Amino acid sequence: MTLKALIALVLFLPVLANAQDADRGRAAFSDCAACHMVKAPDGRALFQGAKVGPNLYGIAGRTAGSSKGFNYSPSLRQAGQQGLVWTPETLEAYLKNPTTFLKKWLKDDTARARMAYRQNHSARDIYAFLKSAK
Repeated sequence: MTLKALIALVLFLPVLANAQDADRGRAAFSDCAACHMVKAPDGRALFQGAKVGPNLYGIAGRTAGSSKGFNYSPSLRQAGQQGLVWTPETLEAYLKNPTTFLKKWLKDDTARARMAYRQNHSARDIYAFLKSAK
């Protein structure tokens, strides 16, 4: 390997580490399916799951707490009203600890999330899967 190729590889490694993979995300989403499903507006189940949490179809780029037909926590609705949009970064931070995330976002120590599950890996892959689910 030439020195130029080695330098290019070293510089590209951080990009590879942060790359989002929808196939890996689909596999990782199986943990989420204990509470969530991905169901298209036409009724097609893109990922079968429970109905405890909201349907995550179309969540990529959507304002938090804004999907009709689901009773979100007051804190999540408020975060959405204050501009929280689901991006790879915000979803990753939220999944690490939903309540802590909302407390910081809202600058309110009384804020609470209803979601107790924490995901410390695969969040960006899950986002890529949800974004690709059509």
